Amino acid sequence: MPEPQGHPPENRSSLSTILLITGAMMALYYGYNHFFQHTPPPAEGVAATEELTPEQRVAREREVADRRAARIDQRQTGTLRTELFEATIDNLGGGLSELRLLGDRFRDRATGEQENLVTTQLEDYRPLRLSLPGVDIPPDVVWELTQENERSVALRWSGNGVEVHRRLGGGSGAYQIWEAVQVGNVGGRARRVRGGGGGVDSVPRSLESGGFLGLGARSTHIGQGLCRHEGEVTRKARGDLASAHGYGGTIDFAGLENQYFAQVLAPSDEAAERCGLWAQDRY
Repeated sequence: MPEPQGHPPENRSSLSTILLITGAMMALYYGYNHFFQHTPPPAEGVAATEELTPEQRVAREREVADRRAARIDQRQTGTLRTELFEATIDNLGGGLSELRLLGDRFRDRATGEQENLVTTQLEDYRPLRLSLPGVDIPPDVVWELTQENERSVALRWSGNGVEVHRRLGGGSGAYQIWEAVQVGNVGGRARRVRGGGGGVDSVPRSLESGGFLGLGARSTHIGQGLCRHEGEVTRKARGDLASAHGYGGTIDFAGLENQYFAQVLAPSDEAAERCGLWAQDRY
């Protein structure tokens, strides 16, 4: 999964937040199976040969932000509810905006509400946001959302000669969300397409310093990335991820974990072809 293009720093005087990001790339059904090269694809909507200056990149990010803000009145949400959790899917970008585990032990002691485990509302970094290099889904996409039943939400988008159908639902195992993606070529040319998904854990720096009365115990908010490739699990601590780490071959899963929780992405049938782990400072 290619490293995302970050937003411009707002305040360089202090480090406030760390984004720990994981991703997995896999082939999708696209009329028939393709085999893809292992080189990272260009960012969606950006030509492979295009080089942007920092000023051009900031201008483009502002343009995208303005387009996204203009569509806020089109926002719809769907809900996946099982006996163990409730998840909210947003049609503006198609990512997971809320995930709340059910049960009294998962309530926020201050508010009495179920704690939202999605740690960022930045649209680019929401869990389960779909990446389809080769399809050029616009960054300000508005998905057509249908609540199929209590456990299932469908998303649809068409444009640029393709139709994309997604279905997200509660899985058969505890705390599972299953996603099925079908991409149909309705244009007049052949395409090469890769599919990917990712997860993010965003943690304020203030929460990374832990311990009882400052005695130095490890904070429960410090996370690490993991990837199982070629039968072995590789873990990378947040401090090791300033430089991106990528792995090819047979990828069984990729994920993020802290002391209490882990979010893991795994293909259902065939192995994924790449996984990537990196961390990004937000200012």
